[in-house]
Amino acid sequence: DGKIIVKSKFYEQAFFNVSNTKLSAVFDGMGCVPFYALGDRKSFINRMKIAVHYNGKPTNFCMPKRVEMIGRKQTVTVDMPDGNKFEIKSFLDKSINAVFLSYSLLGNADGVLDIALSGATINARVENKAVVTDEVSFAFDAPFNYQVENYAVYLTLDKNIRTVKACLICGEGLQNVNEYLNNFEFYEKACDDEISNVKIPAGLNEREKAMFLSCYFCALENYKEKGDFKAFMAGHAYLLPMRTYFRDSYYTVLPMYNGKVDLVRNQIITLASGISSDGNCPSAVKSDYSAYWGNHFDSPSFLAIMLYDYVKFTKDYDILSYSVNGRSIIDCAVSVIEKLSDFADETGLLYKSGKFNKRDWADEVNRYGYVTYDEILFARALFALSKLFIYVDNKQKSEEYYNKYVKVKDAINAVLWDDDLGYYVNFKNEDYTENNLSIDTVLAVLFGICNK
Repeated sequence: DGKIIVKSKFYEQAFFNVSNTKLSAVFDGMGCVPFYALGDRKSFINRMKIAVHYNGKPTNFCMPKRVEMIGRKQTVTVDMPDGNKFEIKSFLDKSINAVFLSYSLLGNADGVLDIALSGATINARVENKAVVTDEVSFAFDAPFNYQVENYAVYLTLDKNIRTVKACLICGEGLQNVNEYLNNFEFYEKACDDEISNVKIPAGLNEREKAMFLSCYFCALENYKEKGDFKAFMAGHAYLLPMRTYFRDSYYTVLPMYNGKVDLVRNQIITLASGISSDGNCPSAVKSDYSAYWGNHFDSPSFLAIMLYDYVKFTKDYDILSYSVNGRSIIDCAVSVIEKLSDFADETGLLYKSGKFNKRDWADEVNRYGYVTYDEILFARALFALSKLFIYVDNKQKSEEYYNKYVKVKDAINAVLWDDDLGYYVNFKNEDYTENNLSIDTVLAVLFGICNK
């Protein structure tokens, strides 16, 4: 049913990255949260440990367990010696700054399970069933003992207390910990519903279901919000500074057409808010809307193409007139493509000048002259604008951009296709041709640049 399943020993960690609009965390497959950071990448927890005693004796950590991971949830089931099971659930809501945890003893056998959870919180205090510091709040719905040195919380599960629920908050909103804990079932249902509401394509086998849902949630969980800044990040490692890339987000939003088109709309508006008044388009837009590494050759095209994809799919024509910094969204798309066109020569193709020009997705590779990848995107962007102007009833502009598209498309096939090799070369200039077959030229097929 779309889950990733690991069968191993209790001591073996099964790390699962989870994220929502506020936080990023790691579940370790043992009931701990070894990492917890907010959207600006500030890390509050970098270690957490568990110790377990059963019926008064230290537990054999080689006991078999089953770990199930799906969406923003991890469930761990450990087989105890007498037939009981120790179940641990860890999950996130999609938008609040909190991690939810539960520890349960399941089965009919009498047994007493003592759990000690320890971490690196200094000068902690106890307030209303919560272990609290200035930056961390850890609340439980059952009594616990407490010690100050590297705090440890002791929980007991037996025939009287079968389940203990917990809520962990780091950073902002510490005062909400008990409110969230009191609504534990509501947030767990919301987490489960989010998973069940994803439409899995028909005909997939179990491995493919897990791959599909993993990719879907990988995309969804990179969506962050910080005030009015609402966008998809490039990954957990791209949050310092917090920023969204034009090219990465183009691919990340594609799964969102499966029921989350509002997030695609947010992405387009955020990207448009980060371009300069003269149409310069950076590699990424930071959370304060400033540019991150300016003037890239692929970013402008991705903005126009993403806008076209979105409008074509949703029929949300209103976004074209949506105002960003005093300009409509379609004017933003036009401005970046017109600015990019300044680099085109008489062939219609873009010419990347300078031997050390790495301003596109291959930002550790210098490519200059005619770069097939950039040309294909440019052609598609011109095609996209030609279609968008039909939606705003401007036939003249539509024909103008379509004619430019045809010119660039023909030039790509004339200049960059190699008949002897049977594919498009990587890049070409007056001094050199890089004639390897590069994965980024597959866009020529996806965007209909090449013939059959």
